[in-house]
Amino acid sequence: MQQMKRILAALPAICLLVAGCEVGPATYQAPAATDANAATILAGRVAESYSVSQGSSWISIVAVDGQSTGLARGVRVPPGEHRFEVRHFDGYATFYGNARFETVTFAPAPGGHYRIDAAYCCGAILGDFDLAVFDETTGQQIAAADVSEE
Repeated sequence: MQQMKRILAALPAICLLVAGCEVGPATYQAPAATDANAATILAGRVAESYSVSQGSSWISIVAVDGQSTGLARGVRVPPGEHRFEVRHFDGYATFYGNARFETVTFAPAPGGHYRIDAAYCCGAILGDFDLAVFDETTGQQIAAADVSEE
């Protein structure tokens, strides 16, 4: 009986955690695969500075210009400035409170190939969480978002 009371007491918190992890169904309409002007943007890696989940977290692009992409590892966009919402996934995120949705805005060149990477600085729980966009052709960083200052 005591165990049942504990389960029932924890149920609202569990429901809130599960609801916070959901991403809506994909509504974003990408350019046609044959469109040579479309740029490709990939979700890259997470450079972690803590050891608990080292190498076990990842990022996904969950929205482009406010339209859901689901849990995309990559998207194609037409030329021009776009806002990308990135979701950090980590098996320990709920426990440590470091589940994050963050955005970065940049203008990909027609036909370009880009990668969005994420990094923690100075601790994953209370530290900074940054996004950086790299042009995969040149290797140069072309945009960044220090989301701790937003």
